[in-house]
Amino acid sequence: MPIYQEVSPYSDHWPFFIEGVPTASMSDPDARQRRGGRGYGHTKYDTVDKVNIKYMWDAVANGARLLLRVANSDEWPVKHREKEEIDDIVEKQGYNETMVLIQKMIKHVSTKKNLKPEVEAYINRVRQGYR
Repeated sequence: MPIYQEVSPYSDHWPFFIEGVPTASMSDPDARQRRGGRGYGHTKYDTVDKVNIKYMWDAVANGARLLLRVANSDEWPVKHREKEEIDDIVEKQGYNETMVLIQKMIKHVSTKKNLKPEVEAYINRVRQGYR
């Protein structure tokens, strides 16, 4: 399984990453190219029939190996990131414009009255992950 470092403001990990908390995930970068992105992820179409059992086995095996290493390590080699390091990663991966646009969206929507509850919930979630 290839190892690479990547972060995305569209990830569930983003609010943690942006605050410097070490984050990680497992995925198959080749699978992403084959299916053109998540597409149905986090929708009602994200159903168990779309799970590739081989990929699931690989993820479980690698996750178990990682947990075994963590459990037997006297010193964990990750650290809380500083704001400057986070900003550098965001810039290198080209998400500066995304960050600016999200701040503008939050500011604009926050001026509106009588927002639907689901819109308010979304804005509150987004606010937590974008500083």
